[in-house]
Amino acid sequence: MSEDPTFKSDTSRLETEYEAQSLLLGLRFNFFDAQYGPKDADGDGVFDNADQCPGTPRGVQVDSVGCPLDGDKDGVADYLDKCPNTPAGEEVDEQGCSLDSDGDGVVNRNDACPDTAPGTPVMSNGCGQEQSVVLRGVNFEFNSAQLTVNAETILDGVAATLISSPGFDVELQGHTDSKGSDSYNMNLSQNRAKSVKRYLTLKGVEGSRLTARGYGEEQPVASNDTAEGRAQNRRVELKVLGSTDVPVDNSYLPAVEEPMADEPMLDEPMTEEPMTEEPAAEESYEYEPAAVEESSSADEDEYEYEYEP
Repeated sequence: MSEDPTFKSDTSRLETEYEAQSLLLGLRFNFFDAQYGPKDADGDGVFDNADQCPGTPRGVQVDSVGCPLDGDKDGVADYLDKCPNTPAGEEVDEQGCSLDSDGDGVVNRNDACPDTAPGTPVMSNGCGQEQSVVLRGVNFEFNSAQLTVNAETILDGVAATLISSPGFDVELQGHTDSKGSDSYNMNLSQNRAKSVKRYLTLKGVEGSRLTARGYGEEQPVASNDTAEGRAQNRRVELKVLGSTDVPVDNSYLPAVEEPMADEPMLDEPMTEEPMTEEPAAEESYEYEPAAVEESSSADEDEYEYEYEP
């Protein structure tokens, strides 16, 4: 814009009023130079301003926010995960594999003896020589050596463990609480241990690998003064012997192999109360139940267990 412009030439002079305006519009887009436009520094297909995992290695598959895929949700990306199908919620190491705290080759979730000494050979349940596990839920009919249906289901898993661990011999231990006479309890525990052995042999375990022995009330793991303590003392344990032979006390063996069908009642009736878990004896481990089914039975061994070989 100019007010009263003047134009001069050799022969003339022009004075006038002048006004002019202009408007310029422009658009520029560079198709080849990354200096302009959104950037994707790691080349994963997610622009940097939306990439929550910058620096992803070339070629790694990522999600919508630029983070490497983690199919089993264990916190280790698939391209680094050496165990890509870890169960949900499983604690894993930096390679995405389930933890094995004692390094015995059995992951923690399947390890019934999680504190095995380094270098100790173990069965597929993680237990080595001189270690034992309480077979919770291996119950019997009241005052007899007859296994319950639930006990047989659990022993199916025990048989699978033994069959998959052919280099190990085990002792099947029967234990009772202090109610009743010493001789009665010893006889009852022996019959129950033999009943477990008989079932395992029927499931394909070599009988020569199994030693059945009753200990009666001699080895309590809790006080016999309470119902909870007595419930813990009534148990069957599986102890790993390796190649060691443990003699069976024949003093209380019945004349026949079948469980005694008509045994005397205990000195005073048993009353069932919920069991409270207490620590077991040293070198004795208990499987944590994965699922619990309440039993309405009056059985004196009233506690539940699910065996995972």
